[in-house]
Amino acid sequence: DPNDSDVEENISSKSDFVYCQVCCEPFHKFCLEENERPLEDQLENWCCRRCKFCHVCGRQHQATKQLLECNKCRNSYHPECLGPNYPTKPTKKKKVWICTKCVRCKS
Repeated sequence: DPNDSDVEENISSKSDFVYCQVCCEPFHKFCLEENERPLEDQLENWCCRRCKFCHVCGRQHQATKQLLECNKCRNSYHPECLGPNYPTKPTKKKKVWICTKCVRCKS
């Protein structure tokens, strides 16, 4: 059927793929959850959920060390790598967590 080749061509279009910077696996953007999709300026540095790592120490998620993900830039961090004075829980009001790079003063 001639339509089958059109479907295959659309599905495997290179522009629909995003590649993990760590494992180099390709992912269809439309197969990723909304919060897993790379931001436009992060296409080159995107990391899949299996390969997420702390942007301070470089280590991956472990059972004893959970990773926090910034709601703005989507970088991940171990709470203990952020220092003693940085909040490591989402705000109660918005239920979001923002990393030190993305925090802006509201004054």
